[in-house]
Amino acid sequence: MVLSRQAALLLAALVCACGRGEGPSPVRTPMKAAEAAQRTLRSAGLDESVVDVRRQDGDWLVITRWKETSLAGHLVTVDAATGRTKVERYRSVEIGGPPKS
Repeated sequence: MVLSRQAALLLAALVCACGRGEGPSPVRTPMKAAEAAQRTLRSAGLDESVVDVRRQDGDWLVITRWKETSLAGHLVTVDAATGRTKVERYRSVEIGGPPKS
């Protein structure tokens, strides 16, 4: 099961690296960023729910989660200028500010 997920991530990375022949396309809205992230994950055989979309340093950061658990999913970085995606897996995520001292 873990090996198949790793293989799916590798496939997603290869698809992103090779491109699709569509050419660069700017991503200007959170909805378009979420759609780009879901397309990338689905092309790797993953069906996840989008939890959050936010702008970060000129990119869109899309946080998804597995439907089976809220403690695991993917962070998909969508380049706002080109629409290219980068996928990273997480096991747990804390949404909010840093801990108070």
